[in-house]
Formats: sequence, C-alpha cells, structure tokens
Amino acid sequence: MTLLRESFKKAIELVLPAHCVGCGTRGAYLCASCIEGLAPTDQLTLRNDAFAFDTATAPFTYDGVARTAVHHLKFRNLRAIAPAMAAQMLLAMPFDITLDAVVPVPLHRSRLRERGYNQSELLAAPVARVLDVPLRPNLLKRI
Repeated sequence: MTLLRESFKKAIELVLPAHCVGCGTRGAYLCASCIEGLAPTDQLTLRNDAFAFDTATAPFTYDGVARTAVHHLKFRNLRAIAPAMAAQMLLAMPFDITLDAVVPVPLHRSRLRERGYNQSELLAAPVARVLDVPLRPNLLKRI
C-alpha cells in the first residue's frame, strides 16, 4: 500500500508540482528562503496554572509566511504542506525534554465534517513518528 501511495504522490507532483506558499517558487510548499525569513518565537508564557505543563513552544510567530502556511493547511485543503510544517516544529523543540505522547487538538465534530481532516493531527503524526512516541489523537475531547 505504501508503494502505491508513494507512486500516486509522485504522479500528482509531476502534474501539479509544489509551489512555495510564501513566494511561489516551484519545488516545495515552503522553500528554504521563506523558511529562513520566518521570525522565531520566544518561549511562550502561559496565563494561569490550569495547564498540566509548564511551557509551550511554537516555531515561528503567527504572521507572514507562517500565517499563510497555516491558512493553506486549514482553509485551502493543502494537506501536503503538513510534513514541511511539522519539520519546522521539530527543529524548534527543545532538546532537553522527554515526551510521553504527541496529542493533537481535536476539532469540533461539525468543523471536522466540513473540513474532512484535522490539521492538528496532520502536523502531530510526523512529529510523533520522528520522536518515536505514540500519537494519541483520542486523548483529548472537545466539549
């Protein structure tokens, strides 16, 4: 099945090649030049003690090309950009942490039905795979 899926992806890339969402350069959904120009975030501050964690991390500030990439993933059905975004998430992670699992934020049922996929899970899956920790998509429940 994986060989068939990979062959299908290659055929699609031949007909509809990837273009950078930032500058339009052909060959990748996020080109090296646009990634280099993204503004990294500082450590995020949490507002209260209601969380079961102390810190949170984001690879970039939510503006410019980073915002455009998120919008393409969420609202323009560009699922193929998720691996490139997940790679940047992995690069931004601190080296001195141990993870028990990667948990994507669930979508509301109506939003999932409308969109057809959970963009958070598309980002979480490659992160979990690279870090060799379980992906736990059903751990959280949206109320």
